[in-house]
Amino acid sequence: MARIEPCNRVDRMLACVAYLDDNKPCAVFGRGYYTRSTLVAYSWDGEHLKEEWFVDSGHTVMSNPFNDSPHGADGRNPEFATITTQGAHTLLAADVDNDGYDEIISGSCTIDHDGTLLYSSFGTLPQGSAAPGEYVRLGHGDSIHVTDIDPSRPGLEIFMCYEGATWAPYGVALRDAATGEVIWGTYSGRDTGRCMVGDINPAVPGLEAWGIQLRSARGDILTGVQPGTNQNIRWSADMTTQILNGVRIEKWVNGSMVTVLNPSSVSSINGTKGNANLIADVFGDWREELILRKTDDTAFRIYFNTEITGHKLFTLMQDRLYRISVARQNIGYNQPAYTSFYLASDTDWEVLFNSLGIDDTADKSALAELIQQVQLLDKNLYTPESWSVFEEALASAVSVRDNEDATQEEVDNAVNELQNAINNLQLVAVNPVAVLSGSSSVQVDSRFVVNIELKNLKERIYAEDIQVDYDSNLYTFIGIEGANENIMVISPDDETVTEAGKIRIIAANNGGFEEDGVILKLKFQATGKAGESGQISVTRAQLGTADGAVTDAEGSVLKVTIAGIPVTGVRLNRTELKFSKAGASERLTAIITPENATNKEVTWRTSNPSVATVDQNGLVTAVGNGTAVITVETEDGKYTATCQVTVIIGDFNDNDGVDIGDLAIAAYYYNTTSADDNWQQARIADMDNDGDVDIVDLAIIARYILN
Repeated sequence: MARIEPCNRVDRMLACVAYLDDNKPCAVFGRGYYTRSTLVAYSWDGEHLKEEWFVDSGHTVMSNPFNDSPHGADGRNPEFATITTQGAHTLLAADVDNDGYDEIISGSCTIDHDGTLLYSSFGTLPQGSAAPGEYVRLGHGDSIHVTDIDPSRPGLEIFMCYEGATWAPYGVALRDAATGEVIWGTYSGRDTGRCMVGDINPAVPGLEAWGIQLRSARGDILTGVQPGTNQNIRWSADMTTQILNGVRIEKWVNGSMVTVLNPSSVSSINGTKGNANLIADVFGDWREELILRKTDDTAFRIYFNTEITGHKLFTLMQDRLYRISVARQNIGYNQPAYTSFYLASDTDWEVLFNSLGIDDTADKSALAELIQQVQLLDKNLYTPESWSVFEEALASAVSVRDNEDATQEEVDNAVNELQNAINNLQLVAVNPVAVLSGSSSVQVDSRFVVNIELKNLKERIYAEDIQVDYDSNLYTFIGIEGANENIMVISPDDETVTEAGKIRIIAANNGGFEEDGVILKLKFQATGKAGESGQISVTRAQLGTADGAVTDAEGSVLKVTIAGIPVTGVRLNRTELKFSKAGASERLTAIITPENATNKEVTWRTSNPSVATVDQNGLVTAVGNGTAVITVETEDGKYTATCQVTVIIGDFNDNDGVDIGDLAIAAYYYNTTSADDNWQQARIADMDNDGDVDIVDLAIIARYILN
């Protein structure tokens, strides 16, 4: 395989997302996988990129860079020499050793989360190969799949095909993802370009795997005929796996492929690869959606299965391995996304939920809370018919609540039935009422809306005369509008002069109004101080009907408290301070956001009072050599900001140490006192703070030099 090196063979770029530390995602980039191979990981703190580690196999040794066969040769970096020729056409991340962090799977080798080599997989060439008995790399391949393929084994497995032909120990192989050891494999002697896994035969435990023959997860040959190896998709309601063939979704049925979806006016991507734009659980019911481009490239189409399923599971995007697999699906050769757990038609849900730390007992909190709330309902306020239906629903809900074996579906149904019964309770006829509704707490200077809602209407209402009083010391009336276009506010209008604290509203309704609901919207601005409370009241309400009759409606009161403007953050005017003598000080300033926050109180603290102290006014004073962190914390919201303080006593020339240069500066100011004009410059050398640069100060500096 003579190639021009280094050119195409090392200019293969890959990327993936991995959780390498502190539950934060990192970006991992790869270059090269036939000869020299490199990987680098970067983290991002919101402002800066940080290189976490760098892996480099080093160049392979070649006699002629323009005509050599360097595949299978070690790189020149001893630590990573064996990762050459092991890469695949995609870069995977998965927690293969169950330590909580992701490892990087570059084909037949795996890099640990800390950037060290976890393993590089080798095997022995069999009879019929190019060199029987030789121990060689498993090598490069085009297709790779990582998930729990065999649930009878602990951990994840890797299924991969290899293109090394007679120089590859296997055409396809299933490996232990944690160790790289081959569990089973099949020699092909040719470039085995594609392979696939999936639960296509529910009668066989585990995911089936194929690329040469169709095999079980344990390696048993099921048939020589096999499905396509393009892409797979979790489409069917029975949790089996289907295959994407171009744009068609096909299902393996009794040894042949049956089309279950054949969309029109759409096309695949990647030429002969024939991939979808994306296959992922984007809508969140565990089944995957198929996203394809329209043939005319004017839009995407998303296809989802409407078949009813009896299986209930969280969205697959909640699984970390699946989520990061979707992120890298379109990098290199498109590879399907998989979960970190065994997901198939025969999944043992109890085992799955226990392994994920999920409690599958029904959550009855909403049901219990609803039952407790309805205990306050007064039977006498509702009609006997609606109360009877409510009592029946309540009794059923209590029964479900007390049933330890109740399923989540039964609990949810009980909640819905009881809520429907509550909503359908009919009030015994009572007088109409004009109810005020809106927020009971508003911020200083903010605008807010108060609704007037009519309830208990007995006939259609065509006009209203409503008096609203409010505390004008706390609120300013801004305006009024009808709740919809059919409600006309006649007064007040732009020309109406209203008395502070009083609003008389005259309104008419086009078509009338007979159902309970909001009819008017009043607009106010909070002009009082934070912590003050007042009320807005309907003191009189008269309703007019079509025959000219006038009905009095009861009023209501809405209490509104003016809340302060909350703190959203804090920063310091300095993030670093440096002192060269004990007793020196500088004041830090805490800058609160927003500027008009109500409560700007803060507290100050130091991490190391033997290095630097801070008072509650932010004055930082140097004490002794070392570093300390000064932290300011807001009383409202507990937001914090920090400043790094470094104290190096005697370091006048700011070179992070005490040397003869610092003594020279002190000697320059020798005999200078606080009465001299240049004291502001000289005082840095006054080590004992006595107002005079003398022999004592020079001796102190000399002692620090000697120490």
